Formats: sequence, C-alpha cells, structure tokens
Amino acid sequence: LTLSITFVKAQTTGNGLIAQIASPYSFIPTTVDSTTTIDVDFINSLATPQTLNLTGLLAPFSISSSSVLINSLDTVTLQLSFTPTSVANFTDTLNWNGSIFGSGSLALDGEGVQVSLSVSSDTLDMGILSLGTSTTQTFDLINTGTGTMNISNINSTNSQVTVDTMSLQIAQGASATISVTYTPTISGVLNTTLEIYSNDPNNPMYPITILGSAVSQVSGNICNDTWVPANNPYLFTNNVYIAGGCQLEIQPGTVVDMNGYQLVVEGSLMAEGNA
Repeated sequence: LTLSITFVKAQTTGNGLIAQIASPYSFIPTTVDSTTTIDVDFINSLATPQTLNLTGLLAPFSISSSSVLINSLDTVTLQLSFTPTSVANFTDTLNWNGSIFGSGSLALDGEGVQVSLSVSSDTLDMGILSLGTSTTQTFDLINTGTGTMNISNINSTNSQVTVDTMSLQIAQGASATISVTYTPTISGVLNTTLEIYSNDPNNPMYPITILGSAVSQVSGNICNDTWVPANNPYLFTNNVYIAGGCQLEIQPGTVVDMNGYQLVVEGSLMAEGNA
C-alpha cells in the first residue's frame, strides 16, 4: 500500500539552495509494510547551475535521489518516503548541500502502526423530524489496534447530514466521540452513509448508515403558498385556515394527511389530483 501526499510548501531555509518544507516534519501514522510519500521542492536561487547532494537518511526513511543537478533559478521535486517495517516511532535527519553554495537539514519523525477501527454503532436512526428543525446524535470511534490511528476524513454523502469534525487522530486504546446532525431541507425518507477514512489496513473506509425521515407539518393560517410532491407528506398538526384573499395551490402528486383536523377555506384553494 502506497500513500502519496502533495505537500503544501512553506519556505524554511536560507539562500543558494532552498528546501520548501517545514522542519521538523512528521509523517502521518503509517501502517507497517506500507509507504507514505511526500513531494519536496528544492530551489536553486543562484544564477548558475549547481548539484544538490543529500545524505543522512536510513530506513525506514528514504529520498528518491541522493544527487541531482538543478539549473540556475530552477526547481526540482524529490520524493521523501517513510516505510516502517515494525510498530515503533522513528526519527532521522536529512542533510543537503549545494556544489557551489547552500545547505540545510530536515528533521523527520514517523510512527509505524497497526491500527484497527471499531465503532460503537454501525447505524444511527435520527427519527422523524419536521422541516426547519434538526437533531444530533453521537457515536464513538475506537482504536483497538497498535499505534496512532489517523482519521483522514469523515465524509457525508448527503448534505442534510453533517459531522462536528472531519479529521482527527486517536491514540492506541483511546476513543473519540463524533456528533452527527440531521437538518432536513426536503421531506421524505433519509437513508445515507457516513464514510470514515482511516489508516486501518483492513477497513480503510468504514461506512456508518444514517436513517431518518422528515415531514412538512402544517397548522394555522396559510396564505399564498404552494404544496409540492417534493415535500410529501404534509401533515396537519392542527386545523389549517385559508383566509379570505389568500390562496393555496396543491400540485398533483402531493400527499396531504389531515390527521383528523380540518381545512377551512375562506379564500381560494387550487388542487388537482393524479388520475
């Protein structure tokens, strides 16, 4: 398994040869016998070519080239990798220098892990809600393996469902509580998935099922409104009144559950059913 990362660059070293990476740099917790790789840019700020020489790294760290020619005022990109072969914490230092001018060093650390993700519940039932309301429930993520678990992303496949955090790390034997909020914007049944991405080699994406439903609850005075099938069903929670001078249009296919209450029309009601 190989994980590649495009590194967000931040200049940290001096003139001549510039490495665009912050020191120290910590690799994300990486599963044993897999590889995490980042890109590192080296810039030659001189008006003449020079050779970049790199030394100092031992396994499980490595660099894609130990020597490379960089043209004047040019940039090369090298790949820096971490491939742990055991569960442990590792450190090392990458040193570099130019054949004409410029040098620097980069402190590295990384953790080899063998994590295992478990969850307190595979399904959350958010219940029945009215449009315009919301509800929140929680579940726990538990690291039952060895080493630090990296939750890189928690992705909701439905915009009506959100989480309070999208990425985090969980220590060995620890847990984290995730809050899930359902804010319905349309009526109907909810059956969606939260996708939990982690460095668990056996379950790199763990799905959590989110269930629920939303209804359009109506009561009181209605004026110049249109009820549409997309917001089915419309559920009466009290009597509904259409005052004089007001209009209600009920489009074909719209489901109205009067729930034992009355619809009192003093204005205009336009309703057309399906054949």
